[in-house]
Amino acid sequence: MSLTLLEDVRQAVISAFQTAHAVSYSATKVNYPNLVVVDLEHQVAPFVSVELDLSKVTRAALADTELLVPGVLQVYFYYREGTGTSGALRYTDSLNTNLCMRQHGAIYYHAVKPMPVTTFPAWVGLLNYIKFDLNKACV
Repeated sequence: MSLTLLEDVRQAVISAFQTAHAVSYSATKVNYPNLVVVDLEHQVAPFVSVELDLSKVTRAALADTELLVPGVLQVYFYYREGTGTSGALRYTDSLNTNLCMRQHGAIYYHAVKPMPVTTFPAWVGLLNYIKFDLNKACV
């Protein structure tokens, strides 16, 4: 797949995330950008929300094939307040093991930076902040 269009990059990043997520968390529901599947009023189990930040895309030359695509995959792991942090940290470890610090296709994923986030009432969140870069040699 040529990764010269932002939609191609989005699809490649989401696909790599889905593969990593499915290794140990296939039963955990995921909200994707503009696709909400979790009903917070009825949800009890932990869930994940994914966002993609491509705001730092630049063009190194006039040709379409010279896009530079540094981005951030933001994976929020939400869990019920009062249930402890071990599940969230295990999820972060799973992302580091199955996605990060390696290349998937033409995209290299850096190590996760876990950060607590303000969340919904009765839910606590851990943001897994994952920088990625398009490896031009693989395009």
